[in-house]
Amino acid sequence: MENMTIIIGAGIPVIVMLVMFMFGLYSRRNTGWVMLCLIWGAVSYGAFTLLNPKLLEMGLSKEAINIAFTPLIQQGLISLGIFFVVYREKFDNLVDGAVYGIVSGLGYAAYENIENLLPHLEENMGLLAIQAISVSLVYATASGIIGIAISQFYFRHRANRITLLLSGLGGGIGYIALYNALNFYKIGGDFLSAAFGIGGITIV
Repeated sequence: MENMTIIIGAGIPVIVMLVMFMFGLYSRRNTGWVMLCLIWGAVSYGAFTLLNPKLLEMGLSKEAINIAFTPLIQQGLISLGIFFVVYREKFDNLVDGAVYGIVSGLGYAAYENIENLLPHLEENMGLLAIQAISVSLVYATASGIIGIAISQFYFRHRANRITLLLSGLGGGIGYIALYNALNFYKIGGDFLSAAFGIGGITIV
């Protein structure tokens, strides 16, 4: 059963990456950077799991942590990785920025999926798969938005580039905050969450 958890949790992000490769969103030219972003996304989740107990010790409610602090910390960590890759690669292409963001989000989602699915192995595997798809697509969407914003900030030296960066960060963080709020308050159920993820990645 644990193998099934890994297949569902990590398999969905891998499938998304394969589809992206098939449609030419990235190529062998930048596969190394893409894999680095995937790993960084997973590392970011590991870092957040270490920070989470500290937030509880500070007296923050689970509601505040889930809806406000989780998206902020998550996308803050992922943004650092995306900026590093954009800075080192110096390839002026907004699609690349989106891809690095999406893949970072998928790495974060893969780790979170595996950890969150393990306690629920005896439940409906179909619903668990829907949950994993939702999480993967929502994180990919939010991080993709931020990847585009960081690329704009770094390469487009305009007077409003700070506004572009902050708008992208706000959009990505807000997207996850809204998704987390839907789940926290049990609004719409699993299928609405899946639709939320699919709709978001379509927008990107």
